[in-house]
Amino acid sequence: VGWLCSTRKHDQPDSGRWTGWIGSDLSRDPVIIEAKRVLGEIMSDYGVDLIAGRSLEPVGDAALAVFVNHGVKGSFDEIRSVTDGEDHLGSGEMARVFGDCSCVILCVCHGAASITEIGARENQGMVAALLASGVRAVVAAPWTVSVDVLEYWLPEFLDAARKGCCVGDAAFAASRAVSSRFRCTLEWARMQVYGDPLLKLQR
Repeated sequence: VGWLCSTRKHDQPDSGRWTGWIGSDLSRDPVIIEAKRVLGEIMSDYGVDLIAGRSLEPVGDAALAVFVNHGVKGSFDEIRSVTDGEDHLGSGEMARVFGDCSCVILCVCHGAASITEIGARENQGMVAALLASGVRAVVAAPWTVSVDVLEYWLPEFLDAARKGCCVGDAAFAASRAVSSRFRCTLEWARMQVYGDPLLKLQR
């Protein structure tokens, strides 16, 4: 609660920009290629500026950042890094790139998986690193996530957010849309909100 109150008092450098990244131009990973085809078109339809190139530069002034990649788990099933088959980014690098974004959507397998280290009171993981870097809300899956699910989840989220819904309500609407096609809880409940669910994304 203290984190939430403090974060809401902090003025973020929000440009109103929506941006996205689906691997580098060098990636030949078949899942990344399919994601670029399917999700890239969805992002374009909703005004998300896809970043092209070989590497990510900081996008901390963005209202929304959609990040699509593979998750790499550590020894205790926590997420340690992300990769497109060419480059790896750890939690520290992710925090540097996305720090101070209003909202980050991690379309990454196990993106929300974390671990409580011995002697620590807080969970350690990519979501925790992003929230600590100034991100107000992170939407991520604690287990695997597929392009097949994101194909239905992402446009519903973006549409609801564009209409003025807060992050929590937009994620709920998107998950309901997925549940009409995928009955299994592991499918429609994948993308979960961490941080401030009442955040509204500027556009």
